[in-house]
Amino acid sequence: MKSQLYLVSAALLLIVFINVSFVPVYAAGEEDHGMDVVIIIDTSGSMRKTDSERIAIEAAKLFIDMMETTGSRIGVVPFSDSLGTVINMTDIESQSDKGYIKQEIERLIYTGDTDIGLALQRGYDLLMNAPASNNQKVILFFTDGKIDLPNSSNRTDQDSMNDSLQVISLATGKGVPIYSIGLNSDGNVDQELITKLSDDTNGRKYIVENAEELPEIFDEIFADFINSNIISLGDFETDGTNYTEIPFNIPNSSVLEANLIMLSDVPLEDVQVYAPDGIDKMEDSNHVIWEESSKYSLVKLITPQMGDWTLRIMGQKGGKVHVNLIFNYRVNLHCEAQLMPDETGMSLDVTAWLEKEGRKLTDSDLYQAFSAITYLEGAAGTQTYDMSVGTDSFYVSIPIEKVKGEIYIYSRIESESMYRESEVITLNIANNAPVISNIPYRLEMSGLIAAFAKQDYIIEECITDLDGDDVSIEVQMDSDAEEVASVKVTDSKITIKPCNNGSGLVTITVTDSNGETTAHRIQVVVDFKMKGIMPIIFVLLLLMALLVVMIKILAYLKERNRPFYGEIRWTIDGRRGPADIHRLDYEKGNLVLGTVILASETAEFALNRVKIHMNRSMDGILIINNSKMCSMVMGYGAGEVKRAEIRAREFVILTGQYMGKKVSLRVEYNL
Repeated sequence: MKSQLYLVSAALLLIVFINVSFVPVYAAGEEDHGMDVVIIIDTSGSMRKTDSERIAIEAAKLFIDMMETTGSRIGVVPFSDSLGTVINMTDIESQSDKGYIKQEIERLIYTGDTDIGLALQRGYDLLMNAPASNNQKVILFFTDGKIDLPNSSNRTDQDSMNDSLQVISLATGKGVPIYSIGLNSDGNVDQELITKLSDDTNGRKYIVENAEELPEIFDEIFADFINSNIISLGDFETDGTNYTEIPFNIPNSSVLEANLIMLSDVPLEDVQVYAPDGIDKMEDSNHVIWEESSKYSLVKLITPQMGDWTLRIMGQKGGKVHVNLIFNYRVNLHCEAQLMPDETGMSLDVTAWLEKEGRKLTDSDLYQAFSAITYLEGAAGTQTYDMSVGTDSFYVSIPIEKVKGEIYIYSRIESESMYRESEVITLNIANNAPVISNIPYRLEMSGLIAAFAKQDYIIEECITDLDGDDVSIEVQMDSDAEEVASVKVTDSKITIKPCNNGSGLVTITVTDSNGETTAHRIQVVVDFKMKGIMPIIFVLLLLMALLVVMIKILAYLKERNRPFYGEIRWTIDGRRGPADIHRLDYEKGNLVLGTVILASETAEFALNRVKIHMNRSMDGILIINNSKMCSMVMGYGAGEVKRAEIRAREFVILTGQYMGKKVSLRVEYNL
């Protein structure tokens, strides 16, 4: 029964006109507060026939039970040819508040003729004269007939119709939707008026043939109020002996309330609700509310635990039960649209995300439960684009080529349990002025070498015409700016160079081929820390210092890489072996002995390799073994080094005894 016309109409009423720029444009549904609802219910005498079981009364009570436990307000206007006991707007802060209103509704009596206009006016006044709040205002109107005042002495049918049309006009102007229900069991409902009430005010209409349908209709209206979907858990028949088990799932932690509605032809005898931990929660009065009546039972779970639950019901033998589940989420869909140039012309980047109480939701499991679509409406009609689902948002990039005129963008997300729509964003991209971006409003050039500075702005990065028109650039400088800076414009960039200390205004004006113009002012501030010849002297001194450093580095590297010649002698038991002079080359910063000593008296010691490097402080030699100073590298054969002595022109490394002989390696060196 739901009409897509409502979605489009409601969206178009919320259009916000903006100028195109590269600043993101946001849209969001109304802040998700409670509801202010006025129920206008027909209690004329014809209802005794069309609703002999008073199902309309039961449906109104069910609607009240489904409303949030706190934060909403409700009023009731019963009517026939006159008004019954009107219930003024009442704050819902507890179950007792709901109980009071339901008790008053149960007392209603079906009698009299039908004055629809009088009831609509009273209901509208109730709603609009209540203390101000951020709640969503809604009128729910129910009748089984049409205006009929044959016995009235002071009002005519036309008077009532005129009042009805006036309320429609007022409600439309204030954005108050009217949901209208016509019980047409005898074919007497004024369907034309019912349709006008809903269509003109962006509400919904329902025409039903049987009062048995009313609870389901009120279910659907409540779900629509809170932008949720009805999840049908099925139809069941109770046997009077055993419990019927009905599984259901709480999909995420953002559920504010879960409403289990059991519509039955006879009252249920028992209801149990088991949480994921296996505990029956019906005794938890802080988180579970159970209401029952002759035609329905309702269990409301407050902030329920995420996971798999079980509903267990027991009823009379042969009892018919239909079970619905409606989730109430206190979340809104916010939307951002950003028009960006690309290589083909333009693209529209749309991002949407969920918010709860002003805070962005980042539950990735919640987002993954939704599908998301962006709607783009323009002169070419309506196009839809599937949005990708991220961990904390929905997004899509839409290519747009040479679009002229107004376009309307809004996003819609939907899961099994709920849907949300953003408000509509309106962009007028016909003959747009060029856009100047990435150029500051204040440019400061200061410091020791400011005289040598300049600032370049690349034109393709800073200037864009969304219509793809050719542009021309003009620069104007006030008299102060002419003293402190120079500006040069080429095909690729704008260059600003400082000249003297001071400040001045530079105005960059960009004009497209349609004559649309955009201007951007820059306050240029120049502050040289050194004036006249001082900057040049400073730079020369800096260059000289750098030259000295480079010379020192080159000298160090040259000395470091020079060849080293040293005399290497072997001493065994006081006898000196032959002196050999070996060239020792650098290897990775170390001097390495490249020649193995082959004298017969030293061969038995199996000298293998020695690492040596220059000691810059002594211009001498160190011998390194791992992290120890003055040790042989490997396999010397005579045991551990006992000590190392540094003498006038040699190192002597003492290794202890080898086969009764004192063994050492002496290195004599020449530099």
